[in-house]
Amino acid sequence: MIQHNQTNTFAIYRSSAGSGKTHQLAVEFISMALANPNLFNKILAVTFTNKATKEMKERILAFLMQLADQSNASLMDQLISNTGLPQSTIVANAKVVVSKILHQYAQFSVSTIDAFFQKVVKSFAKELGLLGNYKVELDQDMIKKELIDQIMDELGNDAELAGWLVEFSFTRVDNNKSWNIRPQIESLSNEVFKESFREVEKDLQKIGRQDFKKFLATVTQIKTGFESHIKSLAQKASGLMRVQGLEVEDFAFGTKGPAGYFDRIVIRNDYEPKARVNEAIGNHDKWFTKSSTKKDAIRQCLAAGMLAYTQEIVTYYEKNIQEYATAVEVLRNFYVYGIFTEIIRKLKAYRKAHDVMLISDVPVFLRGIIDENDAPFIYEKTGSRYQHYLIDEFQDTSHFQWQNFKPLIENSLAQGYKSLLVGDGKQSIYRWRGGDWKLILHQVKADLQSWLPNEKHLNTNWRSDGKIVQFNNDLFAYIPGLLGRDFGTSIAGLTLPEEDKRMLNSRAMDVQQLYEDVAQQIAPKHLEPLRGAIEINVFAKEDPGGELTWKMSALEALPGQIETLQEAGFEAQDIAVLVRKGDEGKQVIEQLLKYKKSSKARAGFCYDAISNESLFLGNAPAIRLIINTLRYAVNPENKIAFGEIAYYYHTMQTGDGATHADLNFMLDGSVLPADFLAELPLLVRRPVYEMVERIVQIFGLGEPTHTAYLQAFQDVVLEYFANESKDVADFWNGGLIKAAANRYKCPTASMQYA
Repeated sequence: MIQHNQTNTFAIYRSSAGSGKTHQLAVEFISMALANPNLFNKILAVTFTNKATKEMKERILAFLMQLADQSNASLMDQLISNTGLPQSTIVANAKVVVSKILHQYAQFSVSTIDAFFQKVVKSFAKELGLLGNYKVELDQDMIKKELIDQIMDELGNDAELAGWLVEFSFTRVDNNKSWNIRPQIESLSNEVFKESFREVEKDLQKIGRQDFKKFLATVTQIKTGFESHIKSLAQKASGLMRVQGLEVEDFAFGTKGPAGYFDRIVIRNDYEPKARVNEAIGNHDKWFTKSSTKKDAIRQCLAAGMLAYTQEIVTYYEKNIQEYATAVEVLRNFYVYGIFTEIIRKLKAYRKAHDVMLISDVPVFLRGIIDENDAPFIYEKTGSRYQHYLIDEFQDTSHFQWQNFKPLIENSLAQGYKSLLVGDGKQSIYRWRGGDWKLILHQVKADLQSWLPNEKHLNTNWRSDGKIVQFNNDLFAYIPGLLGRDFGTSIAGLTLPEEDKRMLNSRAMDVQQLYEDVAQQIAPKHLEPLRGAIEINVFAKEDPGGELTWKMSALEALPGQIETLQEAGFEAQDIAVLVRKGDEGKQVIEQLLKYKKSSKARAGFCYDAISNESLFLGNAPAIRLIINTLRYAVNPENKIAFGEIAYYYHTMQTGDGATHADLNFMLDGSVLPADFLAELPLLVRRPVYEMVERIVQIFGLGEPTHTAYLQAFQDVVLEYFANESKDVADFWNGGLIKAAANRYKCPTASMQYA
């Protein structure tokens, strides 16, 4: 039984960008360690990425050494204030902690959240039925694609499932979409790995195919019933118009007015009553214009039943639209839902056959462990009884992860130890992994209210120049209120139950509350003088001729901006271009390359850019050439692979792309090295690693510009064939190479995805 200790031992730090949270976490860790140097291993600091873990460890050790040799006066003052210890004690204890960390480094507990949970699960492997050699699989995309491949391959033996997918293809074609359903299946299958799906997974597994058929019939009936009823009423109303000798144009606003509503329902399947329809129900004069010569006929038509039909349509719509809209959305992807149970079944078999646990499985397994055991028992099983917890990037923590951490923190607080978490809901970027920024906004304070959470704000921006901070303060103080007003107006115009409207308004209030602490102080070093600059360019959605979109206009303006920055003294490596999506990043790079080759390019300016995606092995031209050579060696009938070989070889030789005429010329093989075609029959007989080495020699890929990619690729080849099939044909398609060679740094402009 946990005894609540009503002391203020739990802190929540709200930290905005550049506010020094890593510094603060390091100081808090050190403060706890200095209180008892022998118990430094009883402190667990958890963050989200390996990079952040490395940075935090380095920062803690650097600070401890600065305290030990008294080389950082401001840090010393901060620790004296934090701990209440005299300087002499801090110096002595810092030396002890540094020594103990260096001699017992494995007990220096700064870890990613996933690594910590994996450690706990590993200690419960026997209870979970896991074999000793099980591994945690991080690449869920690869597994997802493999499972879908298996299901597709088996469709010939499963007529029912095949029929569902054929129906799904027909549905997409009917909606003017591609018949190729695989991308849609892959996208929807991502849900299988999410925490929200785990909540209903067991229930879904209980549903058989006959249940799916019944459910399909029910949902289809909801959709067709709604449409047929509302169209029947609209047709009756239109019939009354014809009886009176009236046309839609005789009414106010014609096809866009209340009388046009009936045709919109019947012809365009547009069932939503707009404002003019709702106004006309309460005011008969809204059905005709002041100058209309058919006012009497329109009044007779309304009295004969058209007004009553209109009222009935609107009432029926408001009562049933939510159920109808839900049915439409369910049917949109219904046939894919049928494959979910197959993926779950295949996934279960995959785990068993390969002795693997998915990274998304870990919080689920751990939640089961914690639900069934007391927190102290969990500590003992992991071999580490932590006293203090420091959780970084809490806005990216998922609901399951918090439920797993909560009893451990509660136990720690009950013993009188300190714990804290740091986060900023405005920076939540891991929603795709279940990250829930509302935890830091509401849930944590509610769950741990017995320990009187002390909320603190790190509100000084130590990173950005003063004008940048001022601009952000002004912008983000204004936008949430504007968003809230627009959102409220939109909700008011929706036909929804009041309960749903209240829920949506609550979400809007959450966003405004999230930005209440957005204002930051400018760091003293950035006050005099104020530096930094912001320039906003607003592009029209389309130019007057309708030829240029705003994105195209922005792309055309970009090279000039980069030239201006370089003229101001900035190096290319000082410039970052932020984009929203990966394909936009590719467009930016293509635009810069195109500009570089044009007559507009200026001598002495750099237009080269490197992006995160360009650092993936699979996007490097040399690696693309090797992969296509492997494909062609396995299947000489693969003309696409042959064309790719010729294209990439030509591109690397000349530095230019290829025209259609060039490609036609290349396909005869005359541009390729003579050794390639001569050795092809023998090449395929070599082990893959040797094949790759020989391909590098044949095509002359040993230049320094390719070295980092080639080394990383060979590492991947060795790893793949040590753990997987020895089939060359499966190598690339196995989904292995989205490995990033991001250790390879280039002194060029960088591309980041926001």
